[in-house]
Amino acid sequence: MTKIRSIFLFILFFIFIFNSNIFAAETSSPSAAPRVNVNYFLAYPGILPDNPFYFMKATRDRLVSMLINDTRKRAEFNLLTSDKRMFAGQILIEKGKTEEAVIAISKSNNYFHHALSAAQKTAQEKKQTSDLYEKMLLSISKHIELMDDYTSFIPKEQRDFYNSERSRMVDFQKIVQKEINKNEKK
Repeated sequence: MTKIRSIFLFILFFIFIFNSNIFAAETSSPSAAPRVNVNYFLAYPGILPDNPFYFMKATRDRLVSMLINDTRKRAEFNLLTSDKRMFAGQILIEKGKTEEAVIAISKSNNYFHHALSAAQKTAQEKKQTSDLYEKMLLSISKHIELMDDYTSFIPKEQRDFYNSERSRMVDFQKIVQKEINKNEKK
């Protein structure tokens, strides 16, 4: 029994050592002009869409979103879920699973749309939303930045859909900026 335990701990030790090196690796993309990166960190997605149990997570997220009564909290939850889906898309692109990645990015946009709708309802309820819109602007800017970084990895047959999702993000960015400007005038 102690021999099995020793082997198990030995294997866990090597997995931990090798995984920490992989996560520490940094990728860089060459560009002609230096670009400023958006200072916003996406939440870790946990189970990815390529996992057979992912449907349970997706169902839970939809149910939780529907059960939240406070419009501001619903907006925050949907924004968090959008960020997780975008990060999942990034990981899937890095794994070479571009079809699943594009679908995850599309679902990220759907959640962002729900977050934006909930934020607008929050504003109609005369609740404070300026910090929420600022966070949404940072989030969507990060989403656009990531999509720009990974465009070259998307196959030509998926590129049109990918670009339409990017255009959708730019539209969200304009709407959020408009809401921020509206709040500043008040």
